[in-house]
Amino acid sequence: MKVTVLLADDEPVARAGLRDMLSTVEWMTCVGEAANGPAAVEGINTLRPELVFLDIQMPGLLGTEVLRRVQHQPFVVFTTAFAHHAVTAFERSARLLAEAVRAGALGDGAGPRARRAR
Repeated sequence: MKVTVLLADDEPVARAGLRDMLSTVEWMTCVGEAANGPAAVEGINTLRPELVFLDIQMPGLLGTEVLRRVQHQPFVVFTTAFAHHAVTAFERSARLLAEAVRAGALGDGAGPRARRAR
């Protein structure tokens, strides 16, 4: 079974690069793309991907705002073409990881598929 992925970036060239990269990873499949923040929220909630490559700076909503508005909570890899946005993405990711550890979500060492199969 493949990990489902959504690509969210307002730059078509960036999405194409990510799509090309994903095509070489046998255990991932791209189920959708979004070119702005509101479309990312809709795609995440509708397609329910397990993983999202999410641009931190998009029209309509920032990547961090997208995460605040979605109902489905996928794993997220923040992407950016700008070094100053990388710090924001790193801080957000570190905060989410700390929250998950405190909640015990990572305590059993099992991956997301193993936890879902129980």
